[in-house]
Amino acid sequence: MEYSKAPVSAVILGITFGNNNKMPVDKLFQISSMFSEEFPIVEICPPVVLEELNGFRLQPMVADIGAGPFLVRRRTSDAKWLLQIQSNKIYLNWIRKDDEPVGVYAGFSSVKEYFASILKKISEVVDMNTDHLLYELSYQDRVEWQDIISDISEINTIMNVKAPPKFSAEGYNNLFSRYTYPASDIGGYGLLGINTDTSVSQKQVIRFESNLRGIIPQKTFDEWTAFAHQKQLAIFESCFSEKLRNLWK
Repeated sequence: MEYSKAPVSAVILGITFGNNNKMPVDKLFQISSMFSEEFPIVEICPPVVLEELNGFRLQPMVADIGAGPFLVRRRTSDAKWLLQIQSNKIYLNWIRKDDEPVGVYAGFSSVKEYFASILKKISEVVDMNTDHLLYELSYQDRVEWQDIISDISEINTIMNVKAPPKFSAEGYNNLFSRYTYPASDIGGYGLLGINTDTSVSQKQVIRFESNLRGIIPQKTFDEWTAFAHQKQLAIFESCFSEKLRNLWK
């Protein structure tokens, strides 16, 4: 990885199935139990309803009616991996907690290989090869900005983002933004979130989230994610300054 010290905090891979391929509840429980040893920490949550970019608005996807009654979230004992399963979705999250140093990122290839092994295991129970509705690849970074700039008003010196004019001598200390954009090259759209947050150690961070969603029928999941990964790298390099990126090499 070129940026071995990049503050990557999460990588998420996901598949959403069409309504003709959703998992019945009994299969969902069966699949969940298959991963009970590998992901022993479990919680049941409301199902995730996927959004779609409709013109200039994000709306619940009309075709995404197979979410089912609940979402099963299973974590590894060290909380570094999260497996999420519902009737029409499978997600795998790699997670770096705030109290872990940067540079422990498992790498995209490792996350992808792990997800592929999970899908292979699930394919023993349900058909994984047809009627995909959407693919997803998301990256999250958490940058401790107070170590670099004095206040958020100076964010343009480390990111390709410009804050509004300062209306006080102290400047801003919070930033909240969410951008959407059509992306025909991935057969879908992208979401970009740049927000401030507070870490568990009470340090102030910039939370950078880039989510790509789409599907191209001619491309397999492997092919789509390989392309989406390159697009995520381009987004990362476009949004963070070269000076800051050089510190992460």
